[in-house]
Amino acid sequence: MQSVTPDSLWQMQSIVAPHFSPNGRYLAYAAQQYNKEKSITSPCVRLLNTKTGASENINAPGINLSYSWTPDNNLMYVLHPDKQSTIYRIWNPCSYETKDIKVSTFCHGNNFWKNDKLVVFTRIEDQNEKDNPIVIENYPYTFNGKGWMYGQEERLSFISLADGAITHITPKGFRIEQTVCFGNKLLIVGYRSNYVGLSKPGLYCYENGNQIEEWIAPGRFYIRQLFCLKDQIYFAGSTGEKYGRYEYSGFYHFDFTKKSIEFFAEYEASIGVNTVMADSFPDPGKKICVSDDMLYFISAINNQSGICRLSTDGTITPFLSTADSVESLDVSQGRIAYCGTKNFRSAELYQITESGETCLAQVQQLSEQYRLSTPEGITFIDSDGFKIHGWVLKPDNFQKDKSYPAVLCIHGGPRCAYAPIYLHELQCIAAQGRFVLYCNPRGSDTYGNKFGNINGRYGTVDMADLLQFVDEAIRRYPQINPDRLGVNGGSYGGFMVNWLIGHSNRFKAAVSQRSISNWISHEAISDIGMDYVRDQMGASLLEDNRDQLWKCSPVRFACNVTTPTLFIHGDQDMRCSLAEPRQMYYALYQRQIPTKLMVFKGEDHNLLRSGKPQNRIRALEEINQWFKRYL
Repeated sequence: MQSVTPDSLWQMQSIVAPHFSPNGRYLAYAAQQYNKEKSITSPCVRLLNTKTGASENINAPGINLSYSWTPDNNLMYVLHPDKQSTIYRIWNPCSYETKDIKVSTFCHGNNFWKNDKLVVFTRIEDQNEKDNPIVIENYPYTFNGKGWMYGQEERLSFISLADGAITHITPKGFRIEQTVCFGNKLLIVGYRSNYVGLSKPGLYCYENGNQIEEWIAPGRFYIRQLFCLKDQIYFAGSTGEKYGRYEYSGFYHFDFTKKSIEFFAEYEASIGVNTVMADSFPDPGKKICVSDDMLYFISAINNQSGICRLSTDGTITPFLSTADSVESLDVSQGRIAYCGTKNFRSAELYQITESGETCLAQVQQLSEQYRLSTPEGITFIDSDGFKIHGWVLKPDNFQKDKSYPAVLCIHGGPRCAYAPIYLHELQCIAAQGRFVLYCNPRGSDTYGNKFGNINGRYGTVDMADLLQFVDEAIRRYPQINPDRLGVNGGSYGGFMVNWLIGHSNRFKAAVSQRSISNWISHEAISDIGMDYVRDQMGASLLEDNRDQLWKCSPVRFACNVTTPTLFIHGDQDMRCSLAEPRQMYYALYQRQIPTKLMVFKGEDHNLLRSGKPQNRIRALEEINQWFKRYL
């Protein structure tokens, strides 16, 4: 076998988005792979007959990952001939016939049915604005993955598939985060206005053409997941009063007759979110699912994610699944289908029934074609008594009597977590003859609120854990050369790279991806800056404590940097703007510290996780070349 390379991305495959038909007879899913000729993701959508076990490719023209089921058990997917229209293509799994419903506007989002109508997001872009100045009169005015939001009108709407007629539900300016059907009512989580002075959304109700009624005022709760069980309304979330926006409290019950809220079930972990880091393919499938008056949801606990179940009596059953990480799920007639990773394999399709768990579909694995480095676990107790979990990848063709450089990798978030699963970026670094060190310092997810809370303490306890982890790895692996250490990270990890190189000369090479360098500019420019910075840093440029933002900004300490540093960023990154690495690059370049800024056109904050494959490969090649040059 040969060692893995950035180009191996072309051979990577994964299964995503399981969807049961309403009658449970069929299970649709997709096998993902990159198309080298077109430089795009190429899904192969398949249909599994749950009675016979037979699978077949769905060869309907234009089939894509937007598929869902109609109430009469036909598969439906969305096509966009242009930015002004939408085609809903309906495919019959028995006759293989297709029918098109054309809509004269751009529709998107997770489609679901209310009676005989489809509930979608409609978006109208003013084409006359294309060549005119950008005019900003609201906030937020950008969003990562969507770009500049000017000249766009986005509304929640009904689509009649009989004739394609559109009926708008929300007025102009209404910002929508979630929608759920509740009998004849449509529940909406969001804000009445695009100007969001509050970070906690409200709950609204729409019924039969009436005015939208406010049920929970904005500013009270972080409403994360809204759902209904036994004709009752529940949501996962928190007040954020103790730990801020990332606080995990559990579940709340909303009594819609009294318009009152009561705490329902305690749960101190993510709900409907997989915070375990992955870099294969994004999975658009469901993260929560209601079936037989029970909620099934993805959760991450102790550097593993799995499927949990909430019953109407408040009982929570953890990890019905056996995977290392679960990406999506669906439930029908007592069967759970999910896409998850096991045994260092990319995500495949599994089913859980009363008789146990079985694999329904597999894909070709990189482990069958390339030499991979297996993660070796390290745990230690940090200076404050917290247990820290980390892993080490040995260099390709490792020999005990040789000395090797090592690269510390730092995840984003910070409320995310590493796990011992396949990560292409880390494997590519190890394949070039380097140790790879990665851990979950304080601030990481999956270990509870107290561990994950570093609000106002970025660059302190988290940095201490990272450096102690490096010391521990060097102690356990004498082959690591302590004079040849590198550091690499993205998003929060990019912030930490910028911070580390300004506070230590221990690292001889650094790669900072999609990073933060200045909390003042980040608050003003990031699409989530207003809430995120005030919450995470405990300060704001609009308040008297604004000096605290500068004190905690890496660019303030750029005058101390001696580490050769590569900055990687997308020009469409609205989460951590391009202004962030440009400030660090300027400071290093003017001081003649070896540095390079690589800006990938058309890429947003997810460059190395779901960006164009050729750009992901180029970025990985640049990372390897940087470490080769300076380590």
